[in-house]
Amino acid sequence: MASLNRLYRFCHLMNRRFKLIYFYDESEDVIYIMDIWDTKMNPQALIKRIK
Repeated sequence: MASLNRLYRFCHLMNRRFKLIYFYDESEDVIYIMDIWDTKMNPQALIKRIK
């Protein structure tokens, strides 16, 4: 992903327990799935997982 690309970050609640976390790169027209997150988990763990 080049620095000139326009990126959008999204979270989509798949159901009450899971979120799909992804980035959309507008210039390449590509979606990068970062994680499928169990919402019952510690939010600090998410930060560590997507670094």
